[in-house]
Amino acid sequence: MMPASDIQASRSRAAAHPLLARPHRGADHQALMPLFEAVAAALLAGTRKLAATPFAFALQAIDEERTAERLATAQGGCVAALFEIAEPAGTLAILIEHPLVFSVAEAVLGGDGLERPFTAERPLSRIERSMARLVADHVAQALRTALDGVLTVDLAFDRLESDLEFVDLGRSSPTVLAVGFEVEAIGRKAAFSILVPAAFATALRKTVAHATPAGPQADPAWSRQLDARVRQADIRLDAVFIENDLTLADIAALEIGKVLRLTARQSSPLILQCDARPLFHGRMGQSDGRYAVRIDDGASEEPILAESLQA
Repeated sequence: MMPASDIQASRSRAAAHPLLARPHRGADHQALMPLFEAVAAALLAGTRKLAATPFAFALQAIDEERTAERLATAQGGCVAALFEIAEPAGTLAILIEHPLVFSVAEAVLGGDGLERPFTAERPLSRIERSMARLVADHVAQALRTALDGVLTVDLAFDRLESDLEFVDLGRSSPTVLAVGFEVEAIGRKAAFSILVPAAFATALRKTVAHATPAGPQADPAWSRQLDARVRQADIRLDAVFIENDLTLADIAALEIGKVLRLTARQSSPLILQCDARPLFHGRMGQSDGRYAVRIDDGASEEPILAESLQA
């Protein structure tokens, strides 16, 4: 049984974000989670340059719902971006909450979110519809990126529709796979959802059963810079010549001038360690008039630091 606090939190979420009214991930949809998490990651990378304050994207809900019920829930507070899918033929809808459109418009135009958000219900302006199209295009591109190398998807933009009663996903799709995402922009949270037609959802399930979505690729220049910075980090290396076990009474008796007798000799092996982790065995010697350590062999079966950096 769900705790009362969780029930209240779920109701509050539903009231604030109708597109996230059912934060559920059924067992049949678990295999699709990595794909749509890759969509969120691709959105994060793809929108990095849109505004001074970065956006945050999080997968919140995956569930199968009746198309008419999902559209009725979102009616009045969302705009739908419709994309035609070539194979398998169908229509994919991206439902975008009006508050998300307002926040994106403000962020792109240099806003910082300090002013009170606009909450009145009204039709979107021409500029706001352009922002809704911008969001939809980024979502569609993120889906293509997540499926790159796994499944070729041809998404062709059709239109924006403010009245969801005119959204027709086809008689062949009485149910849709509704995938909800939460977005944080300039300190405000809103949502959008992807309504995947049944035929395309089936194709996705078959595809992810045999492959893992590639997701966004790491920036090679960024990776090289990170590698260079890591290799330049200062690391303390300790040469442990000998370790003596002392009792608490021995330590209490220590004082300035007291001599501790060591059992090791100059030829005794020592251990080179970093952060108390043994790395090498070696021996004490001299080089150019200075004390030196000659490394004889590795002290651990685990990969040493250089090997770890190359991995």
